[in-house]
Amino acid sequence: MLLRGSLRPKASSNAGDRPLAQQCEPSWGREVTIEPEGFIPLPRFRFKQHLLDHADPAQQTAWEKFFRIVESLVHAQYHRQVLQMKEDYLVLHPQAAPANSSPQEQAAAEQRFLDHFFYMMEKANFRPLSQQQVEAAAREDYLYMLPLQIDWDQLDGEFLVRFYRQHPQWAAVARCGSYTNKLLLFARGTGVDRTQGWFFLAKLDLVITGLLKGMFRPLIWLGNLGKSTPPPEPPDDTSQAQWLSESSWPKTHIHQPRAVQRILLRDAVRTWRDWFREVEIQEPTYAELVMVYRLKDEQQHGCPAPIHIKSFHHIPQADLEVVFPTKRISMKPLDLVKLVTTGCVGLVLAASKLIFSAVLNPVLLLTALATVVGYGLRLIFQFRASVNRYHQLVTDAMYSKNRDTDLGVVLTLMDEVEDQEFREMVLAYWLLVHQGPMDTRTLDQECEKYLKEHFGLVVDFEIHDALGKLRQLELVQVRSQRWEAVPLDQALTRLYHWWNQAVEFSQEPLTP
Repeated sequence: MLLRGSLRPKASSNAGDRPLAQQCEPSWGREVTIEPEGFIPLPRFRFKQHLLDHADPAQQTAWEKFFRIVESLVHAQYHRQVLQMKEDYLVLHPQAAPANSSPQEQAAAEQRFLDHFFYMMEKANFRPLSQQQVEAAAREDYLYMLPLQIDWDQLDGEFLVRFYRQHPQWAAVARCGSYTNKLLLFARGTGVDRTQGWFFLAKLDLVITGLLKGMFRPLIWLGNLGKSTPPPEPPDDTSQAQWLSESSWPKTHIHQPRAVQRILLRDAVRTWRDWFREVEIQEPTYAELVMVYRLKDEQQHGCPAPIHIKSFHHIPQADLEVVFPTKRISMKPLDLVKLVTTGCVGLVLAASKLIFSAVLNPVLLLTALATVVGYGLRLIFQFRASVNRYHQLVTDAMYSKNRDTDLGVVLTLMDEVEDQEFREMVLAYWLLVHQGPMDTRTLDQECEKYLKEHFGLVVDFEIHDALGKLRQLELVQVRSQRWEAVPLDQALTRLYHWWNQAVEFSQEPLTP
């Protein structure tokens, strides 16, 4: 018997322990409130070694066996899902492993792969980003102060629309924003990035941008004259609907949320003195970011375009647009002013020379014309060189922040899911053994307190998920509304029983 209950999407009510689609709430302002999340960023080997160091020496061997069997059961549960996702991935990526798959087989593989992927993202404690977060990132700038635009027309969103239609249990994710019909963005964890420097050219960009906006504001007003502004669409309350098979858990955590101040360059430069000294800017980051998309122009020979999966780490929230695959980069205001100024001056001088040459000597007219054409080509090359420099800047920045791609993302995240399941189950059982019977809320608080005191982690522990798995394995029982752990020797006997059932085809069953 494997952990059947954990094969269903979990449900709860707090950030970090809520359903996947219920975590896509707008979060944007000068101050960002960070709630504890359910993910436990702790290596498995360190976690096991810590518990063994604090175990009774006479029971260390028994605890090592307990850890080994729990690891094996969790791995066996997800191993089948990994194999299925790998098979479907190869069907969807014929260039990786050529295969003669029919359109029906490709469509079925696409649906299975996305279904498993959504489930994996929820178990890994990722949350989809909201439309407000995506749009606000396009308006703000932190480190990459580049004029970027996203070409949404190059993204193929039909495969996501089909998936939402055929899998209504995940369709609530689509209500996080209209962008979810083109690509998917999931985030986990929040960090803080601080950068100190002079930012002299960036400060000049701020001034020039402000001046250009002031100059063109009347034209923009005239262009919008007569246009009616549609009223804002009311929020879709159904996005908060419960779409999971289990009911929400009344969940609380013991930690206080922390606030992170957003300090962009325009906030740091307040007085004229700030122009001539170093300033410090600060921005919340997405500790981990996963993106899923498909490009329209990659379809070949009747085969569907491959589904791309990218993972990044430590992406500033205001610079989110730099990770998009179909971004277009234009000129920065400072470079644009420099190019236009030098171009106008040069063309005026060349034109005057052209006129003067035509009057004096018609033969010199050809030389003057060549000078004008050469100067125009020089301006074009300067423009292309500036844009290429911007592209190289973004490429270099993303190289250090890129974690993995495509199937590597799936395999890495599945390993993290197994680690998370193991830590939750073992910690809950460990505390019940060492501290005695407890009710659900007390055990939840003790788990969070233990992680804070021993590892310095602020976590919203998913107690119901852990207790559900332990109860299915018959490692805990309820008496008088309190959870009680079975003795360690009995737990080992039951774990061996479940393991032998899971591998009943084996000729050498394990024995205590």
